[in-house]
Amino acid sequence: WWAKQRQVNDAHDGTLSGYGHILLVIHYLQHIGLVPNLQDKRPIPAEERGALGVEELVDGLHDVWFLDPALPAAEPHLAAWLENAPDSATLL
Repeated sequence: WWAKQRQVNDAHDGTLSGYGHILLVIHYLQHIGLVPNLQDKRPIPAEERGALGVEELVDGLHDVWFLDPALPAAEPHLAAWLENAPDSATLL
């Protein structure tokens, strides 16, 4: 509604689509720590990554690994993120 009222949600007119706006919101929420970044490998030891998601390079360049939250082995990593996640009330 916000974007539509300001006429900035139409990719045909050279503005971002609704999908583009959603990606920006998700990126922001990941940046402030309210939503986990499932592609961040830093907190996970290299020897555990294969058990938590598929490691592969697309075109030999682009790393598309992500933490699969459906795997039981991912639970401790997601729990650790939840412990350190900011309270949403403090962000407002």
